[in-house]
Amino acid sequence: MGSRGMSWGVAGGIVALRLVHEVVASAERKGLAQRIGSVPQNTLMMQKLMLNRTLKHGSAVDTEDGHAVDGIARHTREGLNFKRCAAEAGWKQAVEERDQGSFDWTRYEPLAQSR
Repeated sequence: MGSRGMSWGVAGGIVALRLVHEVVASAERKGLAQRIGSVPQNTLMMQKLMLNRTLKHGSAVDTEDGHAVDGIARHTREGLNFKRCAAEAGWKQAVEERDQGSFDWTRYEPLAQSR
């Protein structure tokens, strides 16, 4: 699945099992762990759901799965806080903050730099 995931754009790299700890330690020094840590929990849930379904069924997900993802996105704390931000600051600003990965959508506050 590694090279296929790379070609699909769902994997950022392929690492031999014996090198995983070294690569993770290097990534942490480069801030990758902080960047991944800024991804809202509902986004991680949706990505896990879609990847697991794809692996289980051997094909892309269908529209029925899209409805589940939409429900997760809209009805979690993160989704409601994103809606709140869009209402308060505007859609463009909410999307920009989401894409920068510098905002905690669960707590509705900027992420601490040390995280």
